[in-house]
Amino acid sequence: MFWRKVITRLFHFTETIVISLALLYLSLFREVPIDIPPFEHSDKIGHCAMYALLSFAMLLNHKRNQTKSSIALISTIIFPIMYGGLIELLQGLPMFVRSCDWKDWIADIIGTFVGILLATLWKQMLLTQTKK
Repeated sequence: MFWRKVITRLFHFTETIVISLALLYLSLFREVPIDIPPFEHSDKIGHCAMYALLSFAMLLNHKRNQTKSSIALISTIIFPIMYGGLIELLQGLPMFVRSCDWKDWIADIIGTFVGILLATLWKQMLLTQTKK
Protein backbone atom coordinates (compact mmCIF):
# COMPACT_ATOMS: atom_id res chain seq x y z
CA MET A 1 0.00 0.00 0.00
CA PHE A 2 2.82 2.42 0.89
CA TRP A 3 4.71 1.86 -2.38
CA ARG A 4 1.54 2.23 -4.40
CA LYS A 5 1.02 5.70 -2.86
CA VAL A 6 4.64 6.64 -3.53
CA ILE A 7 4.48 5.54 -7.18
CA THR A 8 1.14 7.29 -7.68
CA ARG A 9 2.54 10.47 -6.17
CA LEU A 10 5.66 10.29 -8.33
CA PHE A 11 3.48 9.89 -11.41
CA HIS A 12 2.00 13.32 -10.67
CA PHE A 13 5.53 14.76 -10.97
CA THR A 14 6.52 13.07 -14.23
CA GLU A 15 7.53 16.31 -15.95
CA THR A 16 9.60 17.43 -12.97
CA ILE A 17 11.38 14.08 -12.79
CA VAL A 18 12.11 13.98 -16.53
CA ILE A 19 13.46 17.55 -16.54
CA SER A 20 15.56 16.86 -13.42
CA LEU A 21 17.10 13.76 -14.98
CA ALA A 22 17.77 15.61 -18.24
CA LEU A 23 19.48 18.41 -16.29
CA LEU A 24 21.61 15.88 -14.45
CA TYR A 25 22.67 14.16 -17.67
CA LEU A 26 23.40 17.40 -19.52
CA SER A 27 25.23 18.88 -16.54
CA LEU A 28 27.47 15.95 -15.67
CA PHE A 29 27.93 13.60 -18.56
CA ARG A 30 27.95 15.67 -21.66
CA GLU A 31 29.38 18.78 -23.21
CA VAL A 32 26.35 20.36 -24.81
CA PRO A 33 26.97 21.10 -28.50
CA ILE A 34 25.56 24.49 -29.40
CA ASP A 35 25.07 25.49 -33.01
CA ILE A 36 24.57 29.12 -32.05
CA PRO A 37 27.83 31.04 -31.65
CA PRO A 38 28.28 31.65 -27.92
CA PHE A 39 28.29 35.16 -26.61
CA GLU A 40 29.34 36.46 -23.23
CA HIS A 41 27.29 34.78 -20.48
CA SER A 42 25.30 32.65 -22.93
CA ASP A 43 25.81 29.64 -20.66
CA LYS A 44 24.27 31.59 -17.77
CA ILE A 45 21.18 32.26 -19.86
CA GLY A 46 21.00 28.52 -20.57
CA HIS A 47 21.23 27.74 -16.85
CA CYS A 48 18.55 30.30 -16.09
CA ALA A 49 16.24 28.89 -18.77
CA MET A 50 16.71 25.27 -17.67
CA TYR A 51 15.93 26.00 -14.03
CA ALA A 52 13.01 28.24 -15.01
CA LEU A 53 11.61 25.27 -16.91
CA LEU A 54 12.21 22.97 -13.92
CA SER A 55 10.50 25.23 -11.38
CA PHE A 56 7.67 26.06 -13.82
CA ALA A 57 6.94 22.34 -14.32
CA MET A 58 7.32 21.60 -10.63
CA LEU A 59 4.86 24.27 -9.55
CA LEU A 60 2.31 23.17 -12.13
CA ASN A 61 2.82 19.54 -11.05
CA HIS A 62 2.07 20.60 -7.48
CA LYS A 63 -1.10 22.31 -8.70
CA ARG A 64 -2.21 19.17 -10.51
CA ASN A 65 -1.44 17.13 -7.39
CA GLN A 66 -3.42 19.64 -5.29
CA THR A 67 -0.50 20.20 -2.94
CA LYS A 68 -1.07 22.84 -0.27
CA SER A 69 0.12 26.11 -1.85
CA SER A 70 2.65 27.01 0.86
CA ILE A 71 4.27 23.57 0.67
CA ALA A 72 4.26 23.73 -3.13
CA LEU A 73 5.97 27.12 -3.17
CA ILE A 74 8.58 26.24 -0.54
CA SER A 75 9.50 22.94 -2.19
CA THR A 76 9.61 24.60 -5.62
CA ILE A 77 12.12 27.08 -4.25
CA ILE A 78 14.22 24.65 -2.21
CA PHE A 79 14.48 21.67 -4.57
CA PRO A 80 15.83 23.43 -7.70
CA ILE A 81 18.23 25.58 -5.69
CA MET A 82 19.63 22.61 -3.77
CA TYR A 83 19.67 20.47 -6.94
CA GLY A 84 21.58 23.13 -8.88
CA GLY A 85 24.07 23.52 -6.03
CA LEU A 86 24.60 19.77 -5.80
CA ILE A 87 25.17 19.49 -9.54
CA GLU A 88 27.73 22.32 -9.41
CA LEU A 89 29.56 20.55 -6.57
CA LEU A 90 29.54 17.28 -8.51
CA GLN A 91 30.94 19.05 -11.56
CA GLY A 92 33.99 19.89 -9.49
CA LEU A 93 34.85 16.19 -9.21
CA PRO A 94 37.57 15.04 -11.62
CA MET A 95 35.43 12.24 -13.09
CA PHE A 96 33.11 14.68 -14.88
CA VAL A 97 33.90 16.68 -18.02
CA ARG A 98 32.27 19.87 -16.80
CA SER A 99 33.67 22.40 -14.32
CA CYS A 100 32.18 23.84 -11.15
CA ASP A 101 31.19 27.51 -11.36
CA TRP A 102 29.30 29.29 -8.59
CA LYS A 103 28.02 31.82 -11.15
CA ASP A 104 26.16 28.95 -12.83
CA TRP A 105 24.48 28.25 -9.50
CA ILE A 106 23.45 31.91 -9.22
CA ALA A 107 21.92 31.62 -12.72
CA ASP A 108 20.11 28.45 -11.56
CA ILE A 109 18.67 30.35 -8.59
CA ILE A 110 17.54 33.26 -10.77
CA GLY A 111 15.97 30.79 -13.20
CA THR A 112 14.12 29.11 -10.34
CA PHE A 113 12.44 32.38 -9.39
CA VAL A 114 11.74 33.26 -13.04
CA GLY A 115 10.01 29.89 -13.47
CA ILE A 116 7.93 30.42 -10.34
CA LEU A 117 6.92 33.86 -11.57
CA LEU A 118 5.99 32.50 -15.01
CA ALA A 119 4.00 29.59 -13.53
CA THR A 120 2.14 32.00 -11.24
CA LEU A 121 1.33 34.32 -14.15
CA TRP A 122 0.27 31.30 -16.25
CA LYS A 123 -2.12 30.10 -13.53
CA GLN A 124 -3.60 33.59 -13.13
CA MET A 125 -4.07 33.92 -16.87
CA LEU A 126 -5.88 30.58 -17.00
CA LEU A 127 -8.09 31.57 -14.07
CA THR A 128 -9.10 34.85 -15.68
CA GLN A 129 -9.89 33.10 -18.97
CA THR A 130 -12.11 30.51 -17.26
CA LYS A 131 -14.03 33.25 -15.39
CA LYS A 132 -15.00 34.96 -18.66
